[in-house]
This record gives sequence, C-alpha cells and structure tokens, in this order.
Amino acid sequence: MAAGTDPEVVAMAPPAKCAFELVYPAASDHWTHAEQVRWTLLYNFLMAITILLLAWAAVAAATVEPLWAKRLVLLSFSAGGFILSVVWFGLALRAGRFVHHYAGFGRSVERDHLNIEGPFRSAESFRCTIGGPAALAPSRVVLPLVPALFAALCLILAYGSLQIAREHAAVPNPPLQPAAPAIK
Repeated sequence: MAAGTDPEVVAMAPPAKCAFELVYPAASDHWTHAEQVRWTLLYNFLMAITILLLAWAAVAAATVEPLWAKRLVLLSFSAGGFILSVVWFGLALRAGRFVHHYAGFGRSVERDHLNIEGPFRSAESFRCTIGGPAALAPSRVVLPLVPALFAALCLILAYGSLQIAREHAAVPNPPLQPAAPAIK
C-alpha cells in the first residue's frame, strides 16, 4: 500500500470500471450532439436560402431600370444561393459522417464489450422495421439532398434571371394612362 493511503478508503473504493463502460456514455453524447448539429445545419440552411429566394422573387417581380442592374441583382442572388447550397451540401455530408462514426462505435461497444441492447443497437433494429415511403427518406439521404436540390433550383433561377431581363427588354413600356376622373 502506498505511503499516506488510508486503508479504509481503499477498501471502500468501488471496483475499477471497464474502459468501455467509461467511453460508452461519451460516445452516446457525441452521437446525440452530432445528430442535433446535422438537423441544426439544415434548419439554418433553410432560413438562409429562404431569404435569398424571397429576395430573388421580389426583385424579379419589381420594375427595375436599367435592365442590366436587374439582371445583375437576380444573378447575384442565384449565384449566392448556389454557393450557399454547395457549401451546405458539404457540411451535411461532414455532419453525417460524424453521426455514422459515433453510431458505429456505439454499436460495436454495445455488441462486443457490454453485451447490451442500448440505444445504438436499438435504433439500428428499429430502422430495419421502417417500411413504405419513410424507408426511402432516411435522414442520411434527406439532409444532403435538400441543399443539392436547392443548388439545382438556383441554377434554374439564374437561367430565369436572364430570360426575365430579356422579356422585359423586348416589351416596350406602355404609355402612362391618364387618371380616371373622380366621381362626385
């Protein structure tokens, strides 16, 4: 026994925990956190892209002169949305890798070392029972797919930006109509 160690405290100390019993809660916390980060990323993306799309629609509907300015603004919103979508697509893939890593680690600890049916193995078992349309839309697919679809939409809007400006250029402005007389 080491010098200065109280024998009663040593006798009352609980047995040392298995290293996997200590690591398991951390893996579970990291898995939960990674999943929350993944969904928060999607929420933040949807907020940002919504602002850009609404701004694009407002400018597209407005009468702006000169037309090159309208075209430039519309193309800027489209390009910004495309870049935002590509960046968020990468972030969604990265966040998904963290979720996958911690889930795999947790399942292996549950299966190989703790021999329990914990949240990792339970979630895996439950996913196997999901059928129908829900089986076609797991979060690992949906979260990167949403920014990818918005990237495609932004490319379509960029093309539409050019077409809107061309259509306005082809149609001359109608003359102003005189105001109708007031009814007395």
